[in-house]
Amino acid sequence: MNSRRVFVLDTSVIAEYVDEASPFQVDKLFDFLRAGAVRAYVSPVTISEVIYVASRMYSEAGVQDANREALELVRWLLALPGVELETIGREVAVLAGELRKKFKMALSDIYVIAVGMHRQATPLFLKRETEMAPYENELRKLGVAFWEEICQQF
Repeated sequence: MNSRRVFVLDTSVIAEYVDEASPFQVDKLFDFLRAGAVRAYVSPVTISEVIYVASRMYSEAGVQDANREALELVRWLLALPGVELETIGREVAVLAGELRKKFKMALSDIYVIAVGMHRQATPLFLKRETEMAPYENELRKLGVAFWEEICQQF
């Protein structure tokens, strides 16, 4: 595993960490991030989405204060030595707009790709999403990776 790898994390990767029964073993990635052995960026859009998704997951699991747990997850994530919050400036915003014209995908996913291009980092999604299928070859040319395919490198 290349310890110089830099990723941009999609919500799917972070949310999967919450699922203790997950078959995807994303905890391995977070162990490397905790140790600072790999680096990752997260966008403010991803943070917003993580709060929403994690809160729902915690609520469905019967956690009493699901929102507090979701906010704690974000605090924990941003405190990891290998994780940095990417500020969205004009360049990334324009790049995301251009990508959105080309790819009919969720704007949050587009921002993961735009930050990856801006930071020369690998946009990392948990798995190939249905809406990505028509663009898979183009997305791979942009460096998009899927945890389900690269997890064995960790």
